[in-house]
Amino acid sequence: MIHSRGADSNDVEVVFTQLIQGLGGGFASVCSSVAAQASVPHADMAITTAMVLLWTEIGGAVGSAVAGAIWTNTIPGKLAEHIPCANETVIAELFASITNVIAFPIGDPVHDGAIQGASSSFLSFAVVWMRLTHICGSQRTAT
Repeated sequence: MIHSRGADSNDVEVVFTQLIQGLGGGFASVCSSVAAQASVPHADMAITTAMVLLWTEIGGAVGSAVAGAIWTNTIPGKLAEHIPCANETVIAELFASITNVIAFPIGDPVHDGAIQGASSSFLSFAVVWMRLTHICGSQRTAT
């Protein structure tokens, strides 16, 4: 799916990737709610559902904060790396708004470099996710 978010992907590939991701998220949400509800007595179902939803929202907020921090700290450097002809002012303008990137025609070195920079910064998200998964997974104990 990482490949589908790069500069070389077409619209169908992006839509198909988003569709798979949405379906997976929907199934995971329903399955976790049903599993939590099935594991408690009927009287505790409301609080159990509330707790599942609370932790889902907290996880989403933490994930968004981490993603924002990674994005803010990596994308300017990636833009400078992939657009060597741009000065700091141009890089700051491109980072400020996606419409500034779209203003350049497809095939322009600034446009293509910005897309390559954004695509390469997505790998940072994947590395952090895999590291956190490894850390959280190693903390589990079977009792």
